[in-house]
Amino acid sequence: MSALLEVDDLWIRYRSGSFLTNRRKEPSVRGVCFDVAAGETFGLVGESGSGKSSVGKAILRLVQPERGVVRYDGQDVRSLRGRSLLEYRSQVQVVFQDPWSSLNPRATVGRALLEPLRRHRRVRRSAEGGRVAELLELVGLPPAHADRLPAQLSGGQRQRVAIARALAVEPRLIVCDEPVSALDVSTQSQIANLLQDLQAELGLAYLFIAHDLAVVHHLSHRIGVMSAGGLVECGPADEVYRRPQHAYTRRLLDAEPVPDPAVQRRRREERRLRAG
Repeated sequence: MSALLEVDDLWIRYRSGSFLTNRRKEPSVRGVCFDVAAGETFGLVGESGSGKSSVGKAILRLVQPERGVVRYDGQDVRSLRGRSLLEYRSQVQVVFQDPWSSLNPRATVGRALLEPLRRHRRVRRSAEGGRVAELLELVGLPPAHADRLPAQLSGGQRQRVAIARALAVEPRLIVCDEPVSALDVSTQSQIANLLQDLQAELGLAYLFIAHDLAVVHHLSHRIGVMSAGGLVECGPADEVYRRPQHAYTRRLLDAEPVPDPAVQRRRREERRLRAG
């Protein structure tokens, strides 16, 4: 499959201090390379501070890389301006971890969905109500929820609204930055299944960023494991999950919560034997 998104030798370094004492910190992202094909889910996993969310922000042009290239459909993302940049922002959308911070608490659900439709001129005014209803139904919410405020919804319902807003402009790629980590276990499963259903129906590609390797394995075709800013392991999801090659990946797997300690010990021994 040809790559829809390419990340090539990406380096990101933040600065600290005031304007007068501006200092360069150690790189948060070091030489990261991977690609995402159309219709594919690439999982990017690592603990907090590993640099995975910084990679997502560089793809979304929310941070400026120190060096390296992000290409979308063959174009260098940093070169996009004006109408080309607006089109890119419609093609590549994002779902953040916490819909509380990404949804305006004073705006109704309908207004939140109308904003991208109007910004990108995706629908006539006379058809706006119908399109909002379609988007809500697409994510499993009744159209009547268009009149509700975020505070009147559950956490899972708010995340469904955030997904519907991302879908409003008909993207080809969605950056999912820890989209289920703030939800309870049963709701996590529902949102994960929704994302899979939408991918099958709409042909979406996902960059799925998370710290839970089990969740990433469930959703992804391929997985990249990040540690200390670098990509330490990358491969098909089953291979990385069942036969990890890097010690850090094995530590992530060993850290998974398992109710029965005997089961956890058996899994560790099986991974040790598979690793040789």
